[in-house]
Amino acid sequence: MRSIDSFKYHTYSFVRIPSPWALLYCLVLCSVTANFVQSKTDSSDVSALNVMYTSMNSPSQLDGWKSSGGDPCGQSWKGITCSGSKVTEIDLSDLGLSGSIGYKLSGLESVTYFDVSKNNFNGNIPYQLPPNLKLMDLSGNEFNGNVPYSISQMTDLKELYLNNNQLNGQLSDMFGQLSKLTKMDLSSNSLSGDLPQSFKNLSTLSTLYLQNNKFTGSINVLSNLPLDDLYLHEVCSPSCVHKNIKSSNILLDTELNPCLSDCGLATFFERMSQNLETGYNAPECTKPSAYTVKSDVYSFGVVMLELLTGRLPFDSSKPRYEQYLVRWASPQLHDIDALAKLVDPALHGLYPPKSLSQFADAVALCVQSEPEFRPPMSEVVQILQRLVQRSGISQRGDGLSASQRTDDSDY
Repeated sequence: MRSIDSFKYHTYSFVRIPSPWALLYCLVLCSVTANFVQSKTDSSDVSALNVMYTSMNSPSQLDGWKSSGGDPCGQSWKGITCSGSKVTEIDLSDLGLSGSIGYKLSGLESVTYFDVSKNNFNGNIPYQLPPNLKLMDLSGNEFNGNVPYSISQMTDLKELYLNNNQLNGQLSDMFGQLSKLTKMDLSSNSLSGDLPQSFKNLSTLSTLYLQNNKFTGSINVLSNLPLDDLYLHEVCSPSCVHKNIKSSNILLDTELNPCLSDCGLATFFERMSQNLETGYNAPECTKPSAYTVKSDVYSFGVVMLELLTGRLPFDSSKPRYEQYLVRWASPQLHDIDALAKLVDPALHGLYPPKSLSQFADAVALCVQSEPEFRPPMSEVVQILQRLVQRSGISQRGDGLSASQRTDDSDY
C-alpha cells in the first residue's frame, strides 16, 4: 500500500467544460471576425450602394444587395463588377427597377461604366454622380427636371445617353470640358432653349441626337464638329422632309448664315401642282405626298447645279434640249472639258479646278434619277466641308478673292 507521501510530487489539472451558450457565442464571434477579415469592398463604395439600394425600394431582383453593410465585390452583388476592392462597373439595365438612384453616387470614384437604362426610375437626376465615368446611360426611364451641371466635371466621359426621359428646361453651358465625348443622345425629352455655346468644344463628338425636344435658335454651334449624324434627315424620327427646297427659299442673314424657309409648305399645294416650281422636283415626285428625304437631296442638288452654271432649273427661253437644267447638264458633269464650258461665266475662272470637278461629282450624286442611289444629306455636307477646308476658303465667304483662288491651287 502506497503512502500519501508518494503523491506529493504529482499535480493534476482540471479543465472546466464550457456550457452550450459559451460555445454558441464563440462561433458567432468567429464568424463575424472572419467576415470582417475577408471583406474586399471599399467602405465608401459599400455606403453608396447601400443608399442606392434603399432609394430603389430594396428590390428583390438585386441578388446580394443590402441596405446596410455587405461586401459587393466579395459576395458578387448582381450587376456589380469590381477590380480589387473598388467597384468599377454598375449595369442594372432592363430590370424593372423603380424609385430613385440615390444621393451618394459621387463616392463611387472608380466606377467608369454606369447603366441603369430601361427601368422606371423617376424624379430628378441626382447632382451627386460618379465623377470618373466613361459611359453613363440613364435612357428609357422617367427622370425629369434639368440635366445636372455636375456632368460638366466628368472629363473622361465618352458616351452619354439621357434619351427617352421627361427632362425639361434649358441645357446649361456645361460641355466645355467634355473633350472626350464621342456619342450623346438627348432625344425624346422636353428640353428647350438655345443649344449651349460649349457644344463647340466637343471636338471628338461623332454622334448627336437631339430630335423630339423643344430646342430653338441656331445650330451654328454644331457647324465645325466632326459629326457623322447631325442633320435633320438622319436625326429626326419621323424624318423631317422639307418638300420645297429651292434657291428662293434659302435665305441669308447679315452674317451670311443660311436659313431654309417654307419647310413643308408644299403639302398645302398638293391639289395645286402648278404652284410647285418646275425643275426642283425629283422624278419620283408627282405630288408632294410622294416626297422623301431623298427627294430633298435631289432638290438640293438642283440648287448646287444652279450655283455651278448660273442657270435656272427650267428656262423656257433656252433651246428645247437646254430648258431642263438637270437633263441638259448631267451628262457633262464628269467630262472635264465639257464641265469647263458648263461653269457660270460670271465666275471668270476664279476657282480651283480640282474643287470644281469634285463639286460637280457631288451634284451628280444628288441628281441621280434613282432615289436609292442618292447619298444622305450628311454625306453631301461632308463633301462640301472638305472642299471648303482644302481650298482655304472662309465659310463666311470672306476668302473668295482671286488672290486665294488661283489656277495654281490644287483645290
